[in-house]
Amino acid sequence: MLEKLVLAGRRMNPQIEQTVINLGNPGVVGTRLAQAGVPVESLGMRPGLHFLAQLRALTRRLQPGPGVTVVQTWLWHADLIGGLCARAAGNHRVIWNLRNSMPQHAATKAASRTVARLCGWLSRRVPARIICNSTAALHAHVAVGYAA
Repeated sequence: MLEKLVLAGRRMNPQIEQTVINLGNPGVVGTRLAQAGVPVESLGMRPGLHFLAQLRALTRRLQPGPGVTVVQTWLWHADLIGGLCARAAGNHRVIWNLRNSMPQHAATKAASRTVARLCGWLSRRVPARIICNSTAALHAHVAVGYAA
């Protein structure tokens, strides 16, 4: 879905600059986006917090001026890390994307459920907006503490 959104945005308005920041490795989608000419920055995130300074610096570097940059994050870990780094860099235009309805599902890793609950607590402070891909995702996330 990210690939479709980015490429559609480029077709609709090629003047809007987009950069995709991947906390991990570029993967198939990141590779295809890069081949399409979209800047893709991959941080190769591993356990630990050493990459946070790199992400914060990257977030600052990508802000061309006031009222221009929107940071849109997808999925719990990126919402948490990307949202906090964007805010620390002075950007209050943060949009979180909730892409599933599984924060309490038994198949969801305990660490991911913890991150989802932490995001729920921060959801009133970090993002300017939250986008859900379904009503089920909205209800599941409100149930773990997200702002409605």
